[in-house]
Amino acid sequence: MQNTEFDQNYTSRLAKVCESKNVTFCEDVLNTKGVLVAKKNTQMTQRNAEIIIRHKLIKPIEHCVSIEGSLFKNISLEFCIKHYDKINLAEIMKKSEFTKLVVSPFHYLSRYPLIEQKLTVMSITLPEVFEKTLLCSILCYELAREMAMNDEQIIQVFIASILSDVGLLHLPVELVEKKGDYSIQELKMMQSHVVIAKHVADFIPNIPKGVGRAILEHHERPDGFGYPRGKTEGALCMAGQILAMADTICALYFKHVVHGSKSWNAVAAIIQVPSASHTNQLRNTSLRLLKRMNIGLKNTYQAEQFGPLVESLKQKHKNLNEWFSFISALLDLHRKELTESDSFRPFALLGQLNQTIVSSGLLQGEVFDWLDSITMPLDDDERHDIEEYELKLGEIEYQCRFVMRRLEEEFEQWSTRFNSSELAEHYYSELMLVLAKNKD
Repeated sequence: MQNTEFDQNYTSRLAKVCESKNVTFCEDVLNTKGVLVAKKNTQMTQRNAEIIIRHKLIKPIEHCVSIEGSLFKNISLEFCIKHYDKINLAEIMKKSEFTKLVVSPFHYLSRYPLIEQKLTVMSITLPEVFEKTLLCSILCYELAREMAMNDEQIIQVFIASILSDVGLLHLPVELVEKKGDYSIQELKMMQSHVVIAKHVADFIPNIPKGVGRAILEHHERPDGFGYPRGKTEGALCMAGQILAMADTICALYFKHVVHGSKSWNAVAAIIQVPSASHTNQLRNTSLRLLKRMNIGLKNTYQAEQFGPLVESLKQKHKNLNEWFSFISALLDLHRKELTESDSFRPFALLGQLNQTIVSSGLLQGEVFDWLDSITMPLDDDERHDIEEYELKLGEIEYQCRFVMRRLEEEFEQWSTRFNSSELAEHYYSELMLVLAKNKD
């Protein structure tokens, strides 16, 4: 296998690791012409890393290096608590049995040097992704136990979760660390991390069967609108879907708690919103698990902030209803042109969203009447209800934006169906304008 751009990106990560740890070439590094690029038993440096990047290698660089210090052998309860403290989870973990239970599986990973290498590089060059991986691995382990999977299946899910984001180490640093929205091209490249991670797993000797598939499918959705292959529920493995659920919980936690002002109970509130992105079985299992964590409720707004908050929720309620009516009318008007195919399913996509909106009841007129009837001052229960509604309405908005992202990805198909890129652009812009009101 020749050195590709993905391997070059990983070499750059290793060069960063050299600043704090010894990275040693455990064998001669040769290019495809048999020329020695780096000698066995020498240390990697920034200089020779730059030389390696310019060559096509006979084998991937990760198979030619070792990093000092054993990450997994040093993992203990104290290690986990220290890292969870960075993401405000230490107290919860101290009260639970979760961390104690997974120390043993981490030690199990010490038999896989390549996994240890990838996680070491991640902990140094992508520390937040590493923290997320730790949390995701514990959630996967516990979700699998909650679903009464056997020990072999639990370990399979656990290892898949550990490897699920190592593909990010092989993508350009500036892309992975970019702030803000991705372009369609950038998004597709980011999505390639699942394929890269599966490729890494496939080259790890004696790894449990099914790990690679679980990694590849952990961004698929039961409704067929995931990636990379758009598989539907019947074609997906359970390990991959458990990993997908844990990944969602982690993403919500980092968004609303680590980088936001919410508390952990916000995650449970959002998961309660029906969604075709996960099965009801996994959603209910996750809610049981979160309930067992015995997380207390905590309001995040001050008393004087609730008046403006209620007004903003009333406006968002109106905007989302307007958006859904607009896109529903659009599809109905162009039903003939928008005939569905395996790769183009706008009515199925909108149908899933409609099911979420109807079953959740979050956009019903009665909810607006409730918001409109709220008077100050509020008691604690009312404050909690309003904050929970804010979170759930935000999830509806997220699902609407997911539809818009799909429209953007399929813009060429819409233009072809309308026989007009201008008309497709007009509809897309008008729909985005409605959603943009929620930021005003």
